[in-house]
Amino acid sequence: NGWTDGWSVGWLVGWLVGWLVGFVDNAKNNFRKAVEKSEEVLLSKLLKSPSGRHAEASSSRLSAIEPMPRL
Repeated sequence: NGWTDGWSVGWLVGWLVGWLVGFVDNAKNNFRKAVEKSEEVLLSKLLKSPSGRHAEASSSRLSAIEPMPRL
């Protein structure tokens, strides 16, 4: 009986796709958090150096742009 086979395959594919999407979203969030954290560390180091003022201005302009492309 092929109809129930098709349904269960469709369900399995849907489950896998949902899992993959969640996995990718989680990875993107973790990556963004890591990037933000490293940017904060870099910024605090730059601010302690005399040339930090200019770097702060350019980095705030950069962070206004979305760092990750939307899929």
